[in-house]
Amino acid sequence: MKALAAILDYEQKSGEIPPRAAEPRDERSEAVISAALLVSTAFRMRDESSLVFALRRLADAVASFEKARLPA
Repeated sequence: MKALAAILDYEQKSGEIPPRAAEPRDERSEAVISAALLVSTAFRMRDESSLVFALRRLADAVASFEKARLPA
């Protein structure tokens, strides 16, 4: 559950200003990258429940990313 606590702490801090705030942000691609990072962290920590949680977040982020990128 250590990784789950780290995930939740990260989500609370996700509203912070990025280092290069002048550039336009692509929130959907950032969500995919962040979720992938959380998946790898949970995997490396061998925290199964956090890994499942992070994989679900990654799947949701990828679905949102694809929905925004694919032509209607």
